[in-house]
Amino acid sequence: MYIDSDGVIEYEVGDRVTVVREALVHGSIYPTGYKSDKLDWNRDMNEYCGKTITISRTVGHGRYRAEEDKGYWIWCNAFFENNTFVACNDDNEEMTPPNLSRLLGSFRVRS
Repeated sequence: MYIDSDGVIEYEVGDRVTVVREALVHGSIYPTGYKSDKLDWNRDMNEYCGKTITISRTVGHGRYRAEEDKGYWIWCNAFFENNTFVACNDDNEEMTPPNLSRLLGSFRVRS
């Protein structure tokens, strides 16, 4: 996982994320976090609610495929619980949130 230059969390292959615990509204569109790009939630995705899934492939900015559904659905950040992370500077020192803005684009994320 890393944060892009726009401050959006981007996941990488192998990252594990938790799907939202309560189903989103079927047919509604949700932002992917990339520009005005959006995806809709399908009621068949409800079976993954509250479960942790593994990113198996990225499909452009803010779009992902998962191992657990064999890559059937396209997932986006709006479909995931807020994941916690610790940002570190180049000396591997944890950075506090007030310091993050000055480091945007120049720090690693340790999950």
